[in-house]
Amino acid sequence: MNERLAPYGLLNHRHTPEMQQVLGAEILFTPHLAPVTRGILATCYARATPTSPLRSSEEAVDVLREAYSNEPFVNVTDGIVSTADAYGSNVAHLTARADPRTGWVVVLAAIDNLVKGGSGQAIQAANLALGLPETAGLPLAGLAP
Repeated sequence: MNERLAPYGLLNHRHTPEMQQVLGAEILFTPHLAPVTRGILATCYARATPTSPLRSSEEAVDVLREAYSNEPFVNVTDGIVSTADAYGSNVAHLTARADPRTGWVVVLAAIDNLVKGGSGQAIQAANLALGLPETAGLPLAGLAP
């Protein structure tokens, strides 16, 4: 991967159907492989609907904040997200931008694919299944600020 940055699963990523099912919206999801030790930066595109148009990026971020307000492993920010934000944690870092000119909404997500990936999800699901606090044994703070 040295000096290689590439999208994968372009137009047909294996997790697109489950995301669409949960969101109830049609999306285009493009994660990127990058020459980093850990992490995924995903760029997700969706069209705003006529019944709920997003006129600004501030509105798009507010929608994310409301949707994830009770989720301990999701951090929504006005700024740009980076894989460095998530390094060593079970937290997904999200931001959004709305383009009123085209009607597209872009959501960017940065995760540590080793923690927030399969292993962190397994611990989180086991915690919930066993009646433990959802955050038990999972890092909220990353290895670097």
